[in-house]
Amino acid sequence: MPSNTKAWLSKALQFGGGCFYLLLASWSLFHVAGWVGTLPDHSEHCQESILLSSWSPDKDWQADISFSNCSLHGHGHWQSHLDLTDLESGEHYPSLLVVSGRHDELKLDWHNHRELLISGLPIDHLEHFQQPLGAEVVLALKGD
Repeated sequence: MPSNTKAWLSKALQFGGGCFYLLLASWSLFHVAGWVGTLPDHSEHCQESILLSSWSPDKDWQADISFSNCSLHGHGHWQSHLDLTDLESGEHYPSLLVVSGRHDELKLDWHNHRELLISGLPIDHLEHFQQPLGAEVVLALKGD
């Protein structure tokens, strides 16, 4: 075989092999991307329902107690959360109070338009509590 034909055949085989590997890599990438696209989203496993809502007497604030499994501990760890919203500014204060488990017996009572009393709280299940920073509302706890 003449050397020109040999060189041409060698280049053609290299080009064909490169195209084959490129097609294989592309197919693998699209296959993996399609598989990843079918994985369930974190939010699909997340369940949340509002147990109780309460508004301040002047309707400036809204407090919500929700029950959710959306936590850093995994989807099997259910918690009750207290969220507070300033209805005038729209500012939201999430998870000011976190209690492990579902607690339908929690009660919210507003006093003096700016104090929210949370009662029916099982103190031994309390995971987190903080005052809303920069807000005009004070939270008070009353455990059982």
